Amino acid sequence: SQLIQILEERKKLMSDLPQVPCIQQVFDSDANFILARIDNAQKRYDALIEKGIVVRNRSSQPLCENTLRFTVGTPDENARLMQVLKDL
Repeated sequence: SQLIQILEERKKLMSDLPQVPCIQQVFDSDANFILARIDNAQKRYDALIEKGIVVRNRSSQPLCENTLRFTVGTPDENARLMQVLKDL
């Protein structure tokens, strides 16, 4: 089912994201998105948008300085996200 796939993909992203050098912290999530503290949110946001990957820069929210919100996508979308992040 789609729900099971989202749960599996979220778990995979939760373990893969901390291995990306520019990501400093990944916050626990029970939702279909993951919040991560990153070295330079605006710079990374712009680079991802250039590659056609839409994320949310949550830096304007209280206590969320330099954070990006990643939506849990399909296995292919998540694999592409990880590849682009590693190339940043």
